[in-house]
Amino acid sequence: MKKIVFILEDYHPNYSAVGVCIKNVVEELVRFRDYTITIITLKSDNTQRNTHLNEALIRYVNTNDNYLRNRISEKLKTARGLRKYILQTEKISVRGYGYICAFLGKSNIKKQDVRAFLRELNKIDDKIDVIIPTCLPFESVLAALEFKKKSSYEVKVIPFLFDKFSENRTLHRTENNRMKKFKMHLSLEKQMLEECDKVLFVDSWAEHLQANFFSCVDKFCQVEHPLLKRIVSTETVLYDNGRINVVYTGALYKKIRSPLHALKLFSRLIEVDKRILLHFYINGDCNSIVNSYCEKYPENIINHGSVPTSFAKAAIMNADLLLSIGNTDITQLPSKIFEYISTGKPVAHFYFNQDDQIISILSDYDNSCCIKIDESLLLQGELNLQELLRNVNKNIDFAEVQNIFYKATPRFTANKIVDLI
Repeated sequence: MKKIVFILEDYHPNYSAVGVCIKNVVEELVRFRDYTITIITLKSDNTQRNTHLNEALIRYVNTNDNYLRNRISEKLKTARGLRKYILQTEKISVRGYGYICAFLGKSNIKKQDVRAFLRELNKIDDKIDVIIPTCLPFESVLAALEFKKKSSYEVKVIPFLFDKFSENRTLHRTENNRMKKFKMHLSLEKQMLEECDKVLFVDSWAEHLQANFFSCVDKFCQVEHPLLKRIVSTETVLYDNGRINVVYTGALYKKIRSPLHALKLFSRLIEVDKRILLHFYINGDCNSIVNSYCEKYPENIINHGSVPTSFAKAAIMNADLLLSIGNTDITQLPSKIFEYISTGKPVAHFYFNQDDQIISILSDYDNSCCIKIDESLLLQGELNLQELLRNVNKNIDFAEVQNIFYKATPRFTANKIVDLI
């Protein structure tokens, strides 16, 4: 049996968007019965120990700054008063230190993360046939390449590129910092492509790779985010069938993904149709914005706050209409959209930029509308949303959705990986 090792930042039990993608692919790969799977990931809790999940071994690693973040987060759960204030200040200081480091270093590579991943690779006794590091974090790619270089046996490295690296504005904090280090980061990407065996990448990387590394085109293998699967949940969420239940789940951030325009538009519709009931299941820094609208429309807008993933999935499954809000940084695709369309339910997507990837995805999904976040287009957005609400009971069968978006299924990506190894 061949041994495949994935490296990523956040996996079980607190999955990032990339973590969900890898989990879906792993679940497909283990069905082949020809592979043993190991996942190397950072601890989300300092007490975590290696464990098996879905026939895969999860190996947890830690770094100094990750340990510190986890320690603070754990203590904040029970802290009160002055102690809580001190811990919150400490948490802000850790973030501030990371922010400063992003500007002072020659590159935005955390060397301690590279070392941590590399150490864990060296601890694996069995022969590794394939390493699939994910980006982000790019540190996992560098660790895999270093292991390949020093290995006494042949090992393939096939990076799986999700979020951008050299062009990622969020990672580099400011546009000036991104441009300042662009050549350095581009050289690291060049190293990756020269030394790896093949590279899997999603749509957001396509233009960048073609423009800067066309000489490596024979290594390219483009796939979609492997997120399209029928969602299930052990939780139960009951809504009033006499209402039009609109659900948003996920993170909201003032600078990246603000709900303000969506709230303004739905408020206008609530004034003429009191059946509309918005449910927000959120984390991030937009609670004050959402709560201000909850106070204006207490019978029509509810902020449920942060809830477990299984509960959020149950809310999605029982909604009448699903609300999607795009990023200001369009290099990052909100993975939630595939979870939404897997239900076949109507989707209203609010976008900042015409090049938002979700627009092209929803162009093949008839049960949707895309609304530009622009005050001058508020009336047009209202009309589009009204039309979608009139067809709120129209759902698309999952088999049809799967046929349209087959490349976004985990099985498609798993088959690609099998072909490459």
